Amino acid sequence: MPITLITGPANSGKARAILDAVARAVARGERPLLVLPTGADADRYRRELAQEGPVVGVEVCLFGDLLERVAERAAAREPAL
Repeated sequence: MPITLITGPANSGKARAILDAVARAVARGERPLLVLPTGADADRYRRELAQEGPVVGVEVCLFGDLLERVAERAAAREPAL
C-alpha cells in the first residue's frame, strides 16, 4: 500500500491535489484510504468527494484509526498493539 503525504500552507492547492489523486486511484480500480487529522477535516473531504461524483471505494478516516485500517487491509490475524 503506497503512502502519499500532501502538505503545504493554507490555500496552496492541497485539497485539489488530494481530490484529483483520489479520483485517479478510483479510476485505476484501487480503494484509496484518505487519512485526516480531525473529524472536521474528514467531514469536509467526505462532502467534497460527494460533490465530485461517485466515491464508491474511497474510505476516509482519522490518524487515530490508521493502524486499525492498515491491519484490516493486510488481513492481520493478530490484534494491533
